[in-house]
Amino acid sequence: MYQFVDQPITRLEQGSQFLLAAMRAWEWSALDHRCPKIGLSVSFAQIGLLQALGDFHELMMMLGITSSGQRSFAANRHAPVNEGEAILLAVWSDVAARNYDRPQMVLGALYNASTAQRAVLLTQQVSAQMALIGLFPDAPLENSLTSRTER
Repeated sequence: MYQFVDQPITRLEQGSQFLLAAMRAWEWSALDHRCPKIGLSVSFAQIGLLQALGDFHELMMMLGITSSGQRSFAANRHAPVNEGEAILLAVWSDVAARNYDRPQMVLGALYNASTAQRAVLLTQQVSAQMALIGLFPDAPLENSLTSRTER
């Protein structure tokens, strides 16, 4: 997770950039009382991922991203990755690398076991669709900007 925290969007791999933008847009739509699935349909369709939108939408609803009525994701689309976003990006990255134990543990600590299991399955399904079009949620690019301690 920590490899994602405070990273500028430009340091993320394309798959992670897409997921971060989609998660942020999903939350913004939901908090604005608009249907996130409809709002994201164009961006998912443009890159050939429309078939993954249902699973992505279910995942976001299941995780209850907006249940508190507060933002989990950055309000500015150009903002660096925050901690909550970093946790989910690390889950996506692990699942894409077929490392299912850590995401199950992380999500299991945040949600009940059945929710965590379903969330990992949905993440697998979306990641598989992303892989078919060459998008991989992965750790930030090498040679990133200075670390937190160097600033």
